[in-house]
Amino acid sequence: MKQGTPASGSSYLAGTVVDVEAIPDTGWQFDSWSGSLTGTTNPTTITMNSNKTITATFSELPPSLGWTAYNDFSGLDPVNVGNIPTGSSGNMTNYATGDAVPVILTVSGGNDGGGSDGALVVDTDAYNIFYGITDPSLDVWWYGTDHSMVFSGLDPNKKYRFVHYADRRKGDNARFSNVIISGVDSFEINSSEGVTIGTTTVTNDTATYCGGDNPQGYVAGFTNIDPGDDGSFTITVGSDDTHEYTTAIMLQELST
Repeated sequence: MKQGTPASGSSYLAGTVVDVEAIPDTGWQFDSWSGSLTGTTNPTTITMNSNKTITATFSELPPSLGWTAYNDFSGLDPVNVGNIPTGSSGNMTNYATGDAVPVILTVSGGNDGGGSDGALVVDTDAYNIFYGITDPSLDVWWYGTDHSMVFSGLDPNKKYRFVHYADRRKGDNARFSNVIISGVDSFEINSSEGVTIGTTTVTNDTATYCGGDNPQGYVAGFTNIDPGDDGSFTITVGSDDTHEYTTAIMLQELST
């Protein structure tokens, strides 16, 4: 709850100059005054020459970022980008510094396959997140069974954002990747507009889009992920026809 001074209902003698201040909660910011006060100066004053009604408007601050890490499943080795394949695990890499972060990614299930005509399309979500960082020219074709990505070593006091991108661009326009998050205390949807969202629950949710042919540059995403006290969560990628695709992923630590 946002606060302010003076308290609602306070009384003053006529002509009194009163100090007024709007005090936002953590994660919020003061925007403006309305009613008997206008403008954006805070704190400010008001002269009591009549009854006054003052409203302070606040807005929620976007979460600030800690580190950002990527994993590219193309089999290539972009700079400061991880390349952990199925059947392996390792620390993720801070893209800005090249240093290892405490989070360990463990990948299992499916098969490394290949071949892609993938190319990031300008002005899509995938382009805005992955362009110049990961290489979309060689996809990983995970097929035959679901594959999973387990993130462990997360800070229980932090929240996280996860993004999944797939695009084989082979005309496989009937092959959809079902991206499921589980093992979390809470999260919010952060997928592209146009991605189908399953029924949201505390434990898991599914975002579905065509990873076989994705010129729209759709991504599946979850944000404000609270991993809980165990500091871990799982992403499972499946498909109704046993052809699951993953090109690259991003994980961000949100510092608030």
